[in-house]
Amino acid sequence: MDNYYLQRFSKWIFWVYNSIGQLYAGEYMASQKNNIPQFDYFIHLKEPFLRDLFSTWSLYDQIESHQIDFIKPNLDTYKNTVQNELIKRQFLSDYEKQYNILYNSKQSPNSIINSSLQLKEDNPFASIIEKHKGKVIYVDIWATWCGPCLDGMRNSLKLRDKLAGRDVVFIYICTNSPSEKVWESLVAANKIEGENYFLSYSQSKVLNNIFNIRTIPRYILVDKSGEVVNKDAGRPGEAVTFNKIQELLN
Repeated sequence: MDNYYLQRFSKWIFWVYNSIGQLYAGEYMASQKNNIPQFDYFIHLKEPFLRDLFSTWSLYDQIESHQIDFIKPNLDTYKNTVQNELIKRQFLSDYEKQYNILYNSKQSPNSIINSSLQLKEDNPFASIIEKHKGKVIYVDIWATWCGPCLDGMRNSLKLRDKLAGRDVVFIYICTNSPSEKVWESLVAANKIEGENYFLSYSQSKVLNNIFNIRTIPRYILVDKSGEVVNKDAGRPGEAVTFNKIQELLN
């Protein structure tokens, strides 16, 4: 999934915004100022057109942030409240497409779903990499709610293709995420091929402490001896990442 829907809808919003002026700018920003969930705020705006426009915008934002599960509980309210049939029909069509991609995609045979139950509690990372000694390991630490993490999976796929057949293992560790079901759906929808693990919150905390992880995605490089050579490695789309893996392979 990419930013196609949000970018397309943004162009329309900016056109409308410039056309009607900044009369309602305060209302648009009030949800963030008052720390109110955007959809809940926008769906109750008194001005019908802005209500329809901004509430739809907030749901598109959930699609782009890979938080599509947020939308389903609000669908009935959206359908019953939004009056602009053009906006509503287009959004519901786009939502249905993305929902099908997420929940009806088949798991790739190259996406290995591992159990995290047997990992060492004091060092789950060591348990994950120990069986791959003798190979270079590129670790991707991500979360189901992290848009930049999932956006990076396209470049990860390209990197895997460039290194196909070489002694390199791609490991994807999902951390601090609420649902294994959503995790498996995202692995399928984004074709995350390699060794996949879903860590519990306690395991995630241990991993965060080991590598002082404060933001994600985080990438880690491990050499053939099992030693971490870079605990804050380059992103999969960066040339330096490919070159460093090549260096470790040679």
